[in-house]
Amino acid sequence: MNTEGILNKLRDNGMCTAIGYPIGITRLLQELPEDIIKYGNQVLRGLLTQQRGCCNFFEGWRIQYVVQFSIAKTLASNSNNSTDDNLFGIWRAVCGESRLYGSGRGGLLC
Repeated sequence: MNTEGILNKLRDNGMCTAIGYPIGITRLLQELPEDIIKYGNQVLRGLLTQQRGCCNFFEGWRIQYVVQFSIAKTLASNSNNSTDDNLFGIWRAVCGESRLYGSGRGGLLC
């Protein structure tokens, strides 16, 4: 898995900085929370489908982290909450215990 290449694409789409730190997606701030979560799911499902056969699939944890945290920051900004104060609560509400690699409520983000 070419994690650096994927991080560059995520940076081009406004999900992270040049060093791979997740940021909120400004173009989605006017969208409904459901649409923001659907977008995050689409990104993760696309990556899952694209990288399915690679031998180092376990390295995708970083990519999943960037996408999920970016969506959580977008939702925090969308609801006019301080990202520092409420980000953990939004992260738990959006992500729960779901992971790209296994258990959860059946979805990638929700």
